[in-house]
Amino acid sequence: MLGVSVKTAMSHREHVMKKLRLHDRTDLVKFALLQGVIRT
Repeated sequence: MLGVSVKTAMSHREHVMKKLRLHDRTDLVKFALLQGVIRT
């Protein structure tokens, strides 16, 4: 859909997590929910 490989997407995710000082994907999802980036 975005035209990027899985490896590229994972790399971007890791860089975002590092910049936000998040330790795992669960923290990233919690952050996104609190910021309104994603909805339930």
